[in-house]
Amino acid sequence: MVRVLKVLHLLGLALFLGSVLAHVSVNAIPNIASDPATLLIGRQAIEAATRFVTLPGLILAIVSGVGLTLVGRHGFGRLRWLTLHQAIGLLILLNALLFLAPIGREAEAAARALVAGSGAIDAVLAIAGRERVFGPINVVLTLATIVLAVFRPRLGQDAP
Repeated sequence: MVRVLKVLHLLGLALFLGSVLAHVSVNAIPNIASDPATLLIGRQAIEAATRFVTLPGLILAIVSGVGLTLVGRHGFGRLRWLTLHQAIGLLILLNALLFLAPIGREAEAAARALVAGSGAIDAVLAIAGRERVFGPINVVLTLATIVLAVFRPRLGQDAP
């Protein structure tokens, strides 16, 4: 069971982090902000990836991580590195659900309004600016969880 959960945990991580990097790639399309139709397609691609890859990957990583904690020998709060890993995972989830997903929906709606002629590029760019704040936070936090999982520092705690 532990091995299956580990595979699911790594799969969730790969889906989540891979799709986040794809979001960055879409935003790097040359002159995307100068063509409303291209901007809308990019925002739609990001929104679809968020809905069908990013959030499911994140949820899979967290659910399998909780499963690993429950069936493993370490439990909650016993190892400082694991507790920190879990806390950061919770922060990633909260950032994604409370900030990034709503910002993404808002950006898509603003791009749709721009294409329809009732929106302004400045509105889309302002929303994208917020996304450029919260997005990298999740990437850095995700990398931190990976480092914690690989190196498993004692953090002032005796080894088990």
